[in-house]
Amino acid sequence: MTVKPAIREDVLQVIDTARRDVELAGMDKRALIDKYLGESLAFVGYAHEVPGCAWGVTIPSDFLEPNQLWLASTGLVDKHAMAFARGSAKFVDWAIHRFGVIGGVVLVDNTRSQRWLSWLGFTLGKEIELPLVGKVYPFQRSL
Repeated sequence: MTVKPAIREDVLQVIDTARRDVELAGMDKRALIDKYLGESLAFVGYAHEVPGCAWGVTIPSDFLEPNQLWLASTGLVDKHAMAFARGSAKFVDWAIHRFGVIGGVVLVDNTRSQRWLSWLGFTLGKEIELPLVGKVYPFQRSL
């Protein structure tokens, strides 16, 4: 898997493929992309020049908020699981050392992402309900 800084069209392609999770979270994909690309360090992972995942860490305007990790992925991640795991571990380790604390939420029914977060050393909190999103687990990791 090759990692490059995010390009809007490639992030749109990944989000289109990951539409189920975006729709479940009640998000408009273009607004989501504008927010993530405008407020985060964002990257795209490619397998044979095809975008397979997009991820990043938000840079909040309020210093009291933790940086939020986000990810959208396609089936290419499953086909290239080890490369994705190595690349994401490097990114998360860099981000933790850069920002100190990273958090976010993951949908309760998204067990694949929950396993990925646990493997990366994030701690999942207790289930909560968020308006327009539904049931999620908050997650966090710090130095």
